[in-house]
Amino acid sequence: MSKLKCVNCGTEIGMPMCCGQPMSNGGDKLYCHKGGMCMCGNANGKPIPTHCDQPMDVV
Repeated sequence: MSKLKCVNCGTEIGMPMCCGQPMSNGGDKLYCHKGGMCMCGNANGKPIPTHCDQPMDVV
């Protein structure tokens, strides 16, 4: 499973989940695997989490 890693300090967290599955990377946002069928409010994507005031990298 993909993880998110801080570019400054190296902290890693698991990929956020939506509708029971890890979200997928879509450039500058994370998206639910259900796309437009998502009922959790993530159909249009959500920002990639930040750590140390910087967006995290998908690893």
